[in-house]
Amino acid sequence: MLRTIKGARPGFIRLLTLLCSDIDIAGLAKAQRSIDWLERAAVARHPKTPANILKGLANDGNTVVRTLAEKNLEGKEGSTAR
Repeated sequence: MLRTIKGARPGFIRLLTLLCSDIDIAGLAKAQRSIDWLERAAVARHPKTPANILKGLANDGNTVVRTLAEKNLEGKEGSTAR
């Protein structure tokens, strides 16, 4: 399992880490506040991202991040309703 993301600056390696299925939830939680919209978008679409983080990202200033978070949240709520 990948540990939390080190380093304060956004970058390609951090983005790849966020796309990896082995990242831990703490890493996703930290990256939800990234200044890079691509990193926030990766968190918004990640299947492990908890609903509380997705709800926050559904109010993001970036349209892509908002849309990805809303779709992921719908999928989580739809799967628990069954």
